[in-house]
Amino acid sequence: MFSSRLKELRSQSKYTQEKIAEILKISRVAYTKYESGENMPTPDNLEKLADIFNVSIDYLLGRTNNPHPYHDLNEQVDIEIIVRELLSDAEMCHALQSLKNWTIDEKNLLITIIEGQKLLKEKQNLSDITKNL
Repeated sequence: MFSSRLKELRSQSKYTQEKIAEILKISRVAYTKYESGENMPTPDNLEKLADIFNVSIDYLLGRTNNPHPYHDLNEQVDIEIIVRELLSDAEMCHALQSLKNWTIDEKNLLITIIEGQKLLKEKQNLSDITKNL
């Protein structure tokens, strides 16, 4: 399961085997053995792979089919913080109360904007991680 997940994640990303091997500070041949199932990474490299692909180690190992099993918890906390901040602003509170009068297209646009902001944040986090590797 690990080797197929790893290969799938890499093929979906912009990374080559050479680039991942460089980030992990191993040879391309050593990395290829991860994807072929001949070898498993060290715990440190397993953690780095999870960070590179922004998935959990459990997902890499096939223990869950949810790549972000803890993401929902973090997302819930983020939403609660955002809602509290929005409700503390009287003008924004009034705007949110009018949400029930929005069309479905307006609501979908708001959701798209929020999801886009999340993706930008995740991309920045990945960029920060690869810089630190």
